[in-house]
Amino acid sequence: MARTPTGDTEPALISLVNTLAAFHKKGSAIPKNVRALHLAIGRTSGRGYGERDAYLVHGSPDLVAYAVQLCPGLVHFSLTIGAIQAEEGDDSEVFFEPKDIAMLRRNRTLQQLSIATMDDDDLIERADLSPPPLTAANQLVRIFAPTLTFLHIESHGEEGGTLEQMDDDINALPALPKLRTAALHGASDLIKTAVRTGAPNLESVSGLLGDVPTTVKHLQCSVGTTAASLMAYTRLETLDMRGCADPVQLLSGALPPGLRELQFGSQSFNSPDAVKQLKSALRRVKTIKSVCVFHNRYSGGASNFTPPKLHVPVHVVYESYVTDDIIPCPYNTAVGATAVSKAKPSKR
Repeated sequence: MARTPTGDTEPALISLVNTLAAFHKKGSAIPKNVRALHLAIGRTSGRGYGERDAYLVHGSPDLVAYAVQLCPGLVHFSLTIGAIQAEEGDDSEVFFEPKDIAMLRRNRTLQQLSIATMDDDDLIERADLSPPPLTAANQLVRIFAPTLTFLHIESHGEEGGTLEQMDDDINALPALPKLRTAALHGASDLIKTAVRTGAPNLESVSGLLGDVPTTVKHLQCSVGTTAASLMAYTRLETLDMRGCADPVQLLSGALPPGLRELQFGSQSFNSPDAVKQLKSALRRVKTIKSVCVFHNRYSGGASNFTPPKLHVPVHVVYESYVTDDIIPCPYNTAVGATAVSKAKPSKR
């Protein structure tokens, strides 16, 4: 039996839209100066409201599209796609109709697009909800493809949704001529293909397994990455080691000559023995000029991280706490970074 939502954000979205529309009517410059919007559709977790089974129902896609249209200077758009009501058998509350797409297409300034889908499987089961489809993600990439420079997707949805597939789940996406950064974690096959084959200026990519364009300058390792496979990336400058199964072994092989920075998670330095092995391995990579360590103080680790003493500068990025329903705007290469500390290189 479906549970009743414990909160509703649609009144707030209606208020936002009405306020923006009123500003437009008065000729105010405020709507033109809005640079970022974070909105949500469908149903998402409401655990922060004090109930284990709490969930929120959000505004409709047409209201979201209208809000975007009312912000003609929008640069960053972040959308959370929530679950749908299983018993209704209708996922129209989490994709855009033709009239909504027409409103969204009026934006010519959007450069950064972040999309997340609800991933609380326990709540989906308890509240008798269905996982969100990926249709809206495909639609938004299709709409904003010509201007996107940054694309971030954290998705646990389903290809094609819970009903029959729409054209936006089948037809190939257009090229992404300006895309430079892509973080794709659970993106649809359509989006992955578009990034692999239609992004000639791509420089940074993470979460994309398989064939990654060899033109990238920033790459995240996957479990199967080897030193030999990296040699094809002749422009590579930064290598994110957080997905690497054995960093020490990878660093023992020949690496691209332009490689300047290596990135690690703080757990790679969680023991004296691990630090000793990485120190030795890093000294063999003669081209490295700096090391970046990402530390999440909210995932069971210490609140602060003492950087290891290496022969090159060490930069520590403290990742912020991000709720299930919020994707932050990009901060250089560290999404959600709140603070950076530096350790001077060791003379030893």
